[in-house]
Amino acid sequence: MTPHVAPMAIERRDLGGGDAAVLVEGPCFGAVTVRLVWLVGASSDGAFAGVSSVAMELMLLGTARRSRASFHAALERLGAQLDTRVSRRTTIVELQALAPMLGAALELVGEALCEPLDSADELENLLREIDEGAETEVEDPAGAAGRYLSRALWPRQAWGRPVDGRRVDRAGLTPQRVTARRRRLLAAPLVAGVGADRPDEVWPHVARLIARVRSATTGVKPAVTPRRPEPAWGTGAALAFRSSVQGALAVVTPAPPPASEAWPAVSLNATAFGGGFTSPLVRAVRARDGLAYELDWSLSPDVDGSLHTFRVYPEGARLPEAYAVARACWEEWAATGPTDEALETAKAMLVGAHLVALETVAQRLGAALMTCVLGLDVDRLWKLPTRIASLGRDEVAAAAARYAWSWSAPVVVAALPRGANHPAWSTHPAPVPIRAARISAVI
Repeated sequence: MTPHVAPMAIERRDLGGGDAAVLVEGPCFGAVTVRLVWLVGASSDGAFAGVSSVAMELMLLGTARRSRASFHAALERLGAQLDTRVSRRTTIVELQALAPMLGAALELVGEALCEPLDSADELENLLREIDEGAETEVEDPAGAAGRYLSRALWPRQAWGRPVDGRRVDRAGLTPQRVTARRRRLLAAPLVAGVGADRPDEVWPHVARLIARVRSATTGVKPAVTPRRPEPAWGTGAALAFRSSVQGALAVVTPAPPPASEAWPAVSLNATAFGGGFTSPLVRAVRARDGLAYELDWSLSPDVDGSLHTFRVYPEGARLPEAYAVARACWEEWAATGPTDEALETAKAMLVGAHLVALETVAQRLGAALMTCVLGLDVDRLWKLPTRIASLGRDEVAAAAARYAWSWSAPVVVAALPRGANHPAWSTHPAPVPIRAARISAVI
């Protein structure tokens, strides 16, 4: 298997002052995607956790020139779509529009960024919606375990708070605080991405928007992303539900950052172990009659160390069994490594998924911007498949062996029915201490 991925029409430009641009050229049939990525996010929210998320949503609810309804009507007349999202590391504004309408649509984006109304009434309504959304998210064990997971990984740390914060954190937000926070976000370093048939032709519109934002934030101290602390390995939390027979289990273990030389082998090993329907992890869990109806094994890249996450949703009383099966499967795998057949199957899956994720210009733009966020070279996008295909069994087995210990000291979150057997996993060496936790801590 020797895949060849031709270099793509992707150009990275240094804009000065810490800003950069990524231009992706390809067939878009007149559509343009503009994605602005500020390299700071919710991990730097300070005392008011969730304020970044609130700030970016509120700016879409009215400007100094237009009401909420008028602003969105103007976007609709242009056939444009505007979205924002905030993660722990990034703040993103994305616009999709047709090329002839791009200049006018970007004027609206600039209006939202630089002239937001930040109405007290709209803020109150938005906070109420966020509260209701958080409460809905944790109504079932799977949602609760997912929302609590970051708190378990980084207890009493900024990184451990939900991106949208908690009700107690958001309670002190005022329009003035939200405005000030947004200005600090927008003063941070920026990577501007453009995907279009001819990105050079539309770039001047984007450059004008960036200049407007930089002018509006002159003299503002930019927010800075704190270094992510080491997760609290070897700990766990149990959440109890009064009315549920279903359980949810999340187990997180360490992996190297994507810039590491070991990353391709670790990524391939993860795919071979649990990435497909016939992988050892999936077979082991599904072989137990009725143990779990759904499971997932993923690898999330991060510059300060990546994370493997195993999620499974069995009957609540069988959580310890699900953990025991998965851990035994991992320890056996780490001791032996993949078979040649499993390795080739994983290569085909991983390379295929990589290529599918680069089919459209918008997908390539997203992937190219992610390489910037992770501090990688853009040419990695077309070099990685070849590197993965070249890996031998010994390299992948070494990657598995390197993390053989990890399931003896993971971070675990278990959500289970009240009164179910407590998942202490006492029959296994080096059990993870599990403390009782309240879901109210993250809503």
